[in-house]
Amino acid sequence: MENTAPNSKQNTNIYKKKIRSKIYNRYNWSSLVVLLQIGATTLLVSALEIAAIILIAAKMSMDSGAPITLVAIMSEVNKYALAMAGVSYVIVNITAALLGMKLSKTGRIRNFIKKPQMSPMWVVVAVVACLGVSSLDSLIMRVLSFFFESSHDALDLILGSGIYSENIIIKIISISYIALLGPITEELLMRGTVLPMSSHVSPTFGMFVSALMFGLMHGNVTQLFNAFLLGLLMAYITLKSRSLIPAVIAHVLNNSSAVIVEYATDGLDPERITTINNIVDGSIAVLGIIALVFLLRKFRMIDEVKDMPVINKPVTDEELAMVSDSNSRVSVTIKPFLGSWALWMVVAYCAFSSVYMILIGNTLG
Repeated sequence: MENTAPNSKQNTNIYKKKIRSKIYNRYNWSSLVVLLQIGATTLLVSALEIAAIILIAAKMSMDSGAPITLVAIMSEVNKYALAMAGVSYVIVNITAALLGMKLSKTGRIRNFIKKPQMSPMWVVVAVVACLGVSSLDSLIMRVLSFFFESSHDALDLILGSGIYSENIIIKIISISYIALLGPITEELLMRGTVLPMSSHVSPTFGMFVSALMFGLMHGNVTQLFNAFLLGLLMAYITLKSRSLIPAVIAHVLNNSSAVIVEYATDGLDPERITTINNIVDGSIAVLGIIALVFLLRKFRMIDEVKDMPVINKPVTDEELAMVSDSNSRVSVTIKPFLGSWALWMVVAYCAFSSVYMILIGNTLG
């Protein structure tokens, strides 16, 4: 967009309208790409579940020859739930990331798929900081477990059906999704796509947008707060390192450690498991907070100019001056973001999904 000054008041208003539209559309795409991921995944998982129901019902009918119940069928289908969700999410995450960048014309994911502009030592510090933030949140959630117990139980059931499956293929797919493929493709979508989309005016605000969308995308209160905090830090190190690699490493290690601890404590007394988890999370949280302090002292807060991601046709200072109210960035950040219809669709999904998870947990309880 050229910055040539308009010749009349009418042209000025048209010019301002185009700038506002440009700003709004990019924030809308930040939410729309997540809405696309949620919708496509829901459809794909539903299709797989329907196919599984038909196949399992046919098999049970042939094996027993007796009438079969929906409860019995769904009990069998649930054994494959995590694997089906994992395959769906991996496919859709990649597709949504690539499609979102192409259609929004904001930038290219390859801008972040490169060697970090951080030394290996600082990448390690950044990863430890991420693990510490996640562990601190785990401690907080454990203290507040009374409020989130139902949702947590439902989440444990879904995860347990996959990682403890007697079917080795289902187990491999489930663990691969949780520990490796899920983190990689989520980073591709959230920090590789949503972060630059939402940083076109301010990378600091882009951090908060991408972190919020990351939390909402999980669709349950148990993971919402953790994903938001972790999303903030991973967005920060992505902007500072100009690379997805540190965030991917942190995300993979965070999820992998959860699986390792789950297997290591399997079969132990619940009180002993809680004690072990508290010791592990407490130790990592302390190390992580120390690492975070060093990280912030080294790289400081986000610089709105130096840390701006590489995007196509960013909003210029001249354009911002024309549409900002009293030189405030609220009118070009918070207002257009909250005005996105796609954002409120994602919020509605998270609310519905959270209630659904709580109901499942209460039913199982």
